[in-house]
Amino acid sequence: MTSEEILNAAFRVWGKDFYQTTSLTPVAEALGVTKPALYRHFKNKEVLFKAMRAAHFDRFVHYIKNDYDMCMNISSMMERIIMLTLSMAGCFLNNREDFIFLFTRIYSCEDDSKTWLQELKQRGIDVSVLTQAGKTEKYPRAFQLTSATAFFMICFYYKQHDELQIDDIMLPARYLTMIDALIRQGISFPAAQIDMMDFTRLEHAVEGCPFGEAETSVHEKLLSVVAEAVAEAGPFGVSMDMVAKKMGFSKSSLYAHFPNKAGMVKEYIITEIKRVAAYAERCTLLSDLAHEQLYLAIIGIAQYLRTNPNILRTIDKLRLQKPEFKKHRVKKMNPVAQIHAIFSQIKTENGACMINERDTEWILFLIVNLLLHRPKKLRYSDVSNESFRILFQFIAGGIKE
Repeated sequence: MTSEEILNAAFRVWGKDFYQTTSLTPVAEALGVTKPALYRHFKNKEVLFKAMRAAHFDRFVHYIKNDYDMCMNISSMMERIIMLTLSMAGCFLNNREDFIFLFTRIYSCEDDSKTWLQELKQRGIDVSVLTQAGKTEKYPRAFQLTSATAFFMICFYYKQHDELQIDDIMLPARYLTMIDALIRQGISFPAAQIDMMDFTRLEHAVEGCPFGEAETSVHEKLLSVVAEAVAEAGPFGVSMDMVAKKMGFSKSSLYAHFPNKAGMVKEYIITEIKRVAAYAERCTLLSDLAHEQLYLAIIGIAQYLRTNPNILRTIDKLRLQKPEFKKHRVKKMNPVAQIHAIFSQIKTENGACMINERDTEWILFLIVNLLLHRPKKLRYSDVSNESFRILFQFIAGGIKE
């Protein structure tokens, strides 16, 4: 048994449940050895994870190095960004285990001592010139939009692959083509319509659109406490004990409001998603033009999430911002379907629906990504409407020089 065999087994075994458990026992069982045998190569889990991280980046850089060298000789900055984004996407579309490691052990770990960019730079891939490129100096930059789109589509690919059990060796290549089209064209609104938009007028209209009357019942107050607990511990880590303690209730008294923990979490999430959807719908009614309705829906969702960060963090923990591609017990809640009911009402002059459910999920993904990956100095409420104008222009017409 070699160190490389142990690393490969750890990627495979821990990746099956998305690193929710990281015991060395199943790794040893997969290799047909005892745990002490692993310690002769790695003295503890932390050392093993460090080696996995190094192996992950070594493989990634090896995959994209030729494309990186070629793209740095291209004069167009946007073409550079697109080419490198597609190369990165190709790596992860063809390597499930590395993609799972990326978003569970790197992408979601804010306290990592070495950033993703630093790891690449140490291996000869300096993408800082690309990450800083864009039409303006404002947030978000072009590379964040293209890489987030690729990330979303890779997750979408694996979810489709697992749920439909598709076995097609050409599917990764087709997804790369889809990613390329989405980055370049967005949902293909006419450029002339976007160029003539009065963003300030639409934003002022949304600012004057109320969220609705806040409920004051004990049950509604209880749901707000559930929101705090879920935002802290996640929808799967929260407990009724936590909520009872925050509310000053006994645990048994919660059963007068919720049948069990799953029912409590489900009611909270469904209630909040309905509120987000209802607010987005009220915002879209402020215009009869499809392109304006799309921006009104985006800025409306952003306004609600900026004002209610608990639901934003919950959506993140539900993996809409970092979606898992295995079936889960919360799947039946399908918050995307609630939001899509709003976007599906945005139609062409001929009455055709302009946005399919995948596009709705992509749009919601980008909104949440923009808020969660804001510059550290900014609070959620400080992310400006200008950022969402940039996001909207990307969604509507793709990346531009």
